[in-house]
Amino acid sequence: MKRLLFLLAILWAPALYAQQPPSSTGRAMTSRQTIRYIAVDYPGGRKRFFAGDEFVFKAKGQSGKIRDNIFAVTDSTLVFADFSEITNQQEYTEYRLSDIRKVYFMKGSSLATQAGYLLPAAGALYFIMDFFGPVWNRELKGSSLELTSSTAIVSGGLIGLGALCYKSTHKAMKIGHRNRLKVLQTF
Repeated sequence: MKRLLFLLAILWAPALYAQQPPSSTGRAMTSRQTIRYIAVDYPGGRKRFFAGDEFVFKAKGQSGKIRDNIFAVTDSTLVFADFSEITNQQEYTEYRLSDIRKVYFMKGSSLATQAGYLLPAAGALYFIMDFFGPVWNRELKGSSLELTSSTAIVSGGLIGLGALCYKSTHKAMKIGHRNRLKVLQTF
């Protein structure tokens, strides 16, 4: 019986550790006042962003991505607040919803998200360790470096699977005909 409880504790511990802390989404859904939020509607789903959530987007006239936490949501704008050390005050930046051209977010489980980062690194490390093994191994010191087909298949498979996981979890949506950006309210 003790072994069974120990086994269950070992299997249950990663699930408890992997839980994420509650975000502002949970607080917004349980509060009694109406709260405005940004909704990205796309075919097959909707992603919601509340005040305090990180929002990554490209705006008209900007060359790179803008990544910041939402300070407030109005009828037609998003407000971001940054502290300026020069003026020692909060500086507010507003972006109109009509100026936002592309929105980036992650969709999917945390396991697939982490696999998108770790599998390519594992594939590259496997390739390096197998290809350069004769250089480090004292018993094979004089042998030549050669690429075997099994090394290429395994390392290429890990890198490809990692790229597939990354592409499936990181979404980049152009705002336009099928993908819409709206301001909605909770009830």
